[in-house]
Amino acid sequence: QRAGTQVFLCAGALVGIDALAAARHVGLAQVRYERRAPPATWIRSGALGAEQSTAAESFEVFSGSAREAALRFPKNANVAATIALAGVGSEATRVVLVADPAHTGNTHTIHAEGAFGELRAQISARTLSATSTSSMIVAGSLARAVLAREDRIVV
Repeated sequence: QRAGTQVFLCAGALVGIDALAAARHVGLAQVRYERRAPPATWIRSGALGAEQSTAAESFEVFSGSAREAALRFPKNANVAATIALAGVGSEATRVVLVADPAHTGNTHTIHAEGAFGELRAQISARTLSATSTSSMIVAGSLARAVLAREDRIVV
């Protein structure tokens, strides 16, 4: 038995993170994460400049490893770090961040493959407010995590 502190990461805005973590134990080969959000979300977080608010078509803000995404965009890629921890690690997890003027919320997509099979998980979540970059589902995830510590049955 190891002594020390246990760190619990809640799913936040992600769906399928439990299946991804399970797949790691039975054969997970690759993981790709994409976050799609309106340009205003990326501008509020500092990932884009205000001049990019008038984009007419979607464009890639970033493509690379989860490690690089989390370091370069800590306000936007914290979920990339969670996915990397649950899956194949920060260097092997591929991340694509997209600014899409047609989007009104945040869409998170996980695609994973391996000996376990194939996983596709996606959520299109509404933001907490017009000025927030966080999704409403995150508040529910935090509440669930806190309440689960006291519940007798946890799903």
